Amino acid sequence: MGESEIVLNTISESKSDNAYDVMAKYSIDSLGHDLIRQRLAQIPVFLLEMLKKKTISISTNIYVAQSFIVTGIGSSEAHARYLTLLLNTYTNRRAQFIGFTAFTTATAKVFHSDQILILYSQGLSPNAQMVLSYGQTYFSRVLLFTSMNNEQLKSKCPWILSDKLETIQFPLHDEYTTLIRVIGPACGFLAAILFMQQLTDQQLVEHDQLQQIILATSSLSLSISSQSALLQAMLEDTEHQFSRGPFYLILSAPLIDVCQNIQYKLLEGLFYSMPVLCDYLQFAHGTYQQLRSITDRPSAIVCIVNQSNALDAELERRLREMIESHSDRRQLINIYTLYLCSSPSIIYSLLELEMLFNRLVFGIMCERRCNQINWPGKGEDQPLYGFSGSSSSLE
Repeated sequence: MGESEIVLNTISESKSDNAYDVMAKYSIDSLGHDLIRQRLAQIPVFLLEMLKKKTISISTNIYVAQSFIVTGIGSSEAHARYLTLLLNTYTNRRAQFIGFTAFTTATAKVFHSDQILILYSQGLSPNAQMVLSYGQTYFSRVLLFTSMNNEQLKSKCPWILSDKLETIQFPLHDEYTTLIRVIGPACGFLAAILFMQQLTDQQLVEHDQLQQIILATSSLSLSISSQSALLQAMLEDTEHQFSRGPFYLILSAPLIDVCQNIQYKLLEGLFYSMPVLCDYLQFAHGTYQQLRSITDRPSAIVCIVNQSNALDAELERRLREMIESHSDRRQLINIYTLYLCSSPSIIYSLLELEMLFNRLVFGIMCERRCNQINWPGKGEDQPLYGFSGSSSSLE
């Protein structure tokens, strides 16, 4: 996609919703791949439109708050963890990520009255509604990052207390039909950055640098040799080292703390086993030893190296040396390395990683014909997915 295309091919969220609705109803795209392809092509447009607007409205209550509890689930978990990281990195305020099961009546007294609850939920699932209801009861204020506008929120949750709730919207509303989401995960990260800019009065993201990353990663072709080698190995998956494991994803901090979406892309997009996340240095503290115990099948390691970070390159070299110097014929450990080209800043590197894996997963998804419309287990998840913390459910 050329620069002129990104600048000129703008589209409003409402128009894109209509286009996706029409495709979902009338397309013969039985696997959902054409729909995902269109959504992937829209990510650059949505990101640059969000950046153009820049200003996010927040109340004085949020602006002066000193302590935040942040939460999210599914593809929103990484958003919540990312915002927690940004709050702790760029301010003197306190932020803590806590999972959804903490927000039930059994834990009503855990949090302090002066804390603000920040909830990330693109479509406000029943689980997220439970957290929102809890937040309205036990927190003085709730900040909701979501794709839904106020009218849609009221329609879905008539019990919402408007005086306690603030919302920050990001695309895309109604990104359903397929199991995997691609627009919401990318835009949710940028929403966190824009919120932080408003909160701190700092310029954290630059248009030109973001556009450069978009241009470098928006192509659906994998031409770089390291990416091509990994793509081919994951496509063939002859010994099921990726689809069934063991498969290890090695990164350095702080990227490792906020890359849960990469795991979910492989899980939901390809139905592969979730890779084991491991910090480079942590790898030598148990993970390597466990890996050495596996002698009946090959294993795969994917290292993420930010080329702007000399430490990444050094640790990846040492990891390869450790494994290759002690390899033998009884055990095959395949190592692949993916390189990030952006700055070492977590502002840009996470967005680059997100879009790089979009491209990788989509290529494999199409070749392996993974069904994203009638996925395995569809409709069977209601006992947990539909849980909203009702009193009858807890008795």
